Amino acid sequence: MRRLAVFLGLGLLLAACGGGEGEKCEPACEGKVCGDDGCEGLCGECESGIACVVGQCLATDCLNKQCGPDGWGGSCGSCPDGQVCDALSYLCIDEPPDCQPVCELHEFESGPDGCGDVCGVCPEGEETWCKADTHTCDSRCVPMCEGLECGPDSCQGSCGECADDQFCDSGVCILSSRLPPDDFTVLFGYQGRIPGVNDDEHDLFMVDKEGNNPMTAGVPGPQALTGFALDGAADCQLIEEEDAEGNPTKYGPCSCKYGCVVDPSLQWIAVSIKKPTAAGFTFQLGRFDAQLKVAMVKGIYMKDVVDFKFAGNFLYYTKTYEGSCDGVHCQYQFFRVQLDPVGQKEDLFIFPPDSDPDWPKHSNYKGHFKASQDGSMLVILGTTIRSVRIYLWKSGNLHEVDYICNQMVGGQCIGAGSEYTDTDPVAMSPDNTKLAAFTIAEKDLRLRLYDTETLQQKQLALFTVPAAVPKDTYLAGVCDGLAITGESWRFKQVVGDPRFSPDSSSIYFIAHNDCGMLTPDAKPHTNILMMDVGSVGDGTAFEESDFINVTKNPKSDLPDNIVIESFSLSSSGKTVVLSATPRYKFIVVDDPLAPMLQPLLDAEKRARKDQEIWLVGASGAGLTQITDDKKFAAKSPMALDSYVLEYYNSR
Repeated sequence: MRRLAVFLGLGLLLAACGGGEGEKCEPACEGKVCGDDGCEGLCGECESGIACVVGQCLATDCLNKQCGPDGWGGSCGSCPDGQVCDALSYLCIDEPPDCQPVCELHEFESGPDGCGDVCGVCPEGEETWCKADTHTCDSRCVPMCEGLECGPDSCQGSCGECADDQFCDSGVCILSSRLPPDDFTVLFGYQGRIPGVNDDEHDLFMVDKEGNNPMTAGVPGPQALTGFALDGAADCQLIEEEDAEGNPTKYGPCSCKYGCVVDPSLQWIAVSIKKPTAAGFTFQLGRFDAQLKVAMVKGIYMKDVVDFKFAGNFLYYTKTYEGSCDGVHCQYQFFRVQLDPVGQKEDLFIFPPDSDPDWPKHSNYKGHFKASQDGSMLVILGTTIRSVRIYLWKSGNLHEVDYICNQMVGGQCIGAGSEYTDTDPVAMSPDNTKLAAFTIAEKDLRLRLYDTETLQQKQLALFTVPAAVPKDTYLAGVCDGLAITGESWRFKQVVGDPRFSPDSSSIYFIAHNDCGMLTPDAKPHTNILMMDVGSVGDGTAFEESDFINVTKNPKSDLPDNIVIESFSLSSSGKTVVLSATPRYKFIVVDDPLAPMLQPLLDAEKRARKDQEIWLVGASGAGLTQITDDKKFAAKSPMALDSYVLEYYNSR
């Protein structure tokens, strides 16, 4: 209604000013949403039942009234012939015989007199109006809330209230610096980062959301999980050296030196027991007991494993299919083992399948995959140097979902520069109904959303390299394209694993942009963005308003720009857990549980090379660094459900 009234006012303005003949009338509507614009037009109109007062739309005093003053110089209505406005109830009543006005009796100076007339008229132009409750001419405060979301309205009232995770700043709701209430523990890896000193050390740690030990109250800093869990683990030794035939000649104590993988329920662990080779990893499976100590499962060794995932009550892994490699192209065998109770190894399928048109001549698939949370589905990206086929495995069957080509000419996929890998960003929703893939094709960066039941898809182009850029591929031309648009919010590509919200309605991802970096050592610009998947495929272009920038990193080469490596979501969806470059070092003054945060200097290498654990509310509130260890880099954080630690702490 208001927008229509503005257009109507502009039409009247043109008519009044003669369509440009003579001196042009300039509407005076600054700070006004209604009323006269000074050019015989309107600044807008108010809805029915709302009065326009000094350019503002304000509620009237007409509730349950048929007549009388509306409190702002107008009327709540007029009575039909034969009736008068009752001076006290403001209802239309039959005119009493021998009616006597009530003005002198009640000392009313304005408003109806009860006999069809008024007790007086309030002076015009003095911003005084007849108050219905007192029948007096009084000035009334006009609330001033135009353009404000919150805060005082200048009349001892409010222009609105902010959400729980926000505060009001100059009339605008700003995200709070406090994290939202949530209950979880962070599991992460600490990798030694000092060459020749500890770069062969890697252990899994746990830390609570305050940055302290989740297992022992009052102890600051993270708790080393595998450091004590694997200490003295039975039937577990690392193979430190082998002879020419691959026979072990030297053993070491069980540790995560060569890598460990833990399931989200903290029931199972897979320990890499020897240095990885070109053929893959060698894993041994173990189980946590009631004291979080590990007991290895005898006889379950997985040699030459390429990729490995815990998912639901299963563990999935891949190995090179024996005899399939021709020196460049390989097929991979998929296996599954039931965990509880431990079952026999299952042979699932070979990938790429022989039916794949790109096998064997063009395939460069390397054996990686993604698994759904409950372990019922797998996603595999069958890549070539110029294309990717998206496959979905469910209910024991392998389905080709989509074929994406970087450059299609005359029905043929052409090009020589590879823009695809089998670890490209893909995610499955917790309810298993959606598959999301961020892909590059035809000079576009797109989010493709698939229905896992019907395999139908929706698309959203996140960025298209302009036609004015003379480059054949997206990655070759994207930086020039971003420079042409000049839109600082746009990004080059999506990196790492995206994640759906727990209710499957939104998707979170790392937006990455290294365009314009002046030196190889300069910091790229990374942010975690959140999008409502309901906007995918609605026919509208991708705009800045389509996402929430959760981390709000500045474009900078200084410590305030934290470079994000990976992230996870808490089970409630309220908190994002991420590993990123540090901004602070912790200084203990009095209380070890509450260290002081001292900003890193611009020249400190840690701000570029190290990684620590951060937390931020899913809406962007309370970005907080919770770990600090300059000798180790934090990797691959995972938010554990609160029940996991409650179970062990209660034993």
